[in-house]
Amino acid sequence: MSRSPIAATLAQLWKLSLVIPLVMPVALLAAGCSSRKDERPDVILLVLDTWRPDQLAAFGAATDHTPALTRQLEGARRFQAAQSTCSWTAPALISLVSSLPTAAHGVRGAPHPGRLADEVQTLPELLREAGWRTAAFTEGGYAKGDFGLDQGFELFPPFADDSHETHSIQGHESRIRANVDRSLNWLAEQGDQPLLFLFHTYQVHTPYRADEAHVRELLPEFRDAQEEAELERIVAHWNRERSMTREDWLRLQQRRLRTGRIPPVEAPLELIAYWRERGLGPQEVLQTPELIAHARALYAACLRHADRELERLFAGLRRREQQSGRPQVLLVVSDHGEGLGDHGELEHGTSLYQSLTRIVLALRAPGVPAGDEPQPVSLLDAAPTVLRLCGLHQLPESFQGGDLLQPAAERALHSHGMTVAREADLRFAVRRGRWHLIFDTATQRSELYDLAADPGELHDRAAEEPRVLAALLEELRCEEGRNRELHARYGAATAGRTLDERTRRELKGLGYIGEEAPSSR
Repeated sequence: MSRSPIAATLAQLWKLSLVIPLVMPVALLAAGCSSRKDERPDVILLVLDTWRPDQLAAFGAATDHTPALTRQLEGARRFQAAQSTCSWTAPALISLVSSLPTAAHGVRGAPHPGRLADEVQTLPELLREAGWRTAAFTEGGYAKGDFGLDQGFELFPPFADDSHETHSIQGHESRIRANVDRSLNWLAEQGDQPLLFLFHTYQVHTPYRADEAHVRELLPEFRDAQEEAELERIVAHWNRERSMTREDWLRLQQRRLRTGRIPPVEAPLELIAYWRERGLGPQEVLQTPELIAHARALYAACLRHADRELERLFAGLRRREQQSGRPQVLLVVSDHGEGLGDHGELEHGTSLYQSLTRIVLALRAPGVPAGDEPQPVSLLDAAPTVLRLCGLHQLPESFQGGDLLQPAAERALHSHGMTVAREADLRFAVRRGRWHLIFDTATQRSELYDLAADPGELHDRAAEEPRVLAALLEELRCEEGRNRELHARYGAATAGRTLDERTRRELKGLGYIGEEAPSSR
């Protein structure tokens, strides 16, 4: 039976009266979503290679060599007992982005650390997939992308002069200014999309290439030109006479710390033997009070030099924040520390004392309370925490870190060390609470330190605390098993690959490889 036009119209109105209340909330919700401000934060990873926390005012140092950084960290959570996974760069940086221990990700030997497996998900990859633009600006060496640090970065540019004969900081006064310049240029070009920006500097790394003005603030009599002339005289005298005074031998070592290079020395093995006979060989000279004091002054000068350049970077980040309106998550981290004469080590790479494995770690982000966090935390915790602050709570199964904002007091934190220019790990360490164990696989020697009573690790308690020692050795054994399983799933498949000649020259310039393995890097 057909309906009249009036009846049909009334029927349509009746249907609309049922549908409209259902459709309107959805439409309004969609309109609200399209107009809501995108509050995804910019993420800044500031990687300060070789920075030792106890040399910074923000971490308790009496002298403030880095006032710009200190101001940045006033509103940050400062992790006073943060531990690295390694005492040298490549493995630590891979742990930073992958949240995997070094023995698990497998990027660990020198001079051939291998490359992180492509299957491993990294912090940059996860943020890029979620809509972040990603860029990394590093100063080369073991912070290059060759070992897997580039996974997930849209932009990871080398330096333009990397094609020249010298490819490391050895051949430059410093790369930090150029690195800041190109970072600022990139930041100024970015639009509204959220960013992941990684900045790395080698400024505080041997050779200690601070500008002369900063060196003279700490060593008033220092003059670069005069030092160069003295070096020429010292080497010429040795080449001619095959003799050298103790003062000249020390000055030669001081200049090596400053520039990383000296004029050609004839019969270098004879020179080493000459000083070994006099009780001042390559190892002994590094432990002289004069050389340690000089190294500490140069290191502090590098901190001042770096801080001056970082102040420009911080200004650029403030401009970015004002222009984009986005909040910022700033993570400041060092990969390892520096010996500076502690435990007979001037530089880094071989031992696992707190002078090398305690790192700078600070986090500034909306909602994160400022202040000092005393509980031990790990470098592995950085990536999971950043992802959560970005609203990404589904973490990969491979991630082994926890939440920096909920540190556990009795958690075991592991590190590993090695002898430079060898493929095998030789030393392992574990920290649980106040106790720190270092175990040398070559000598089977254990060292145990109570960090609460003995922060400088001067008194070995292994013989006095057999139960603590046994428990931590068992923890090391269990960790080895866990890492073996993780490595089977996620480990680097290309470890031991041959470095190209350009990379080899660059790493040699940084002191990581050479004809004779250096004492520490």
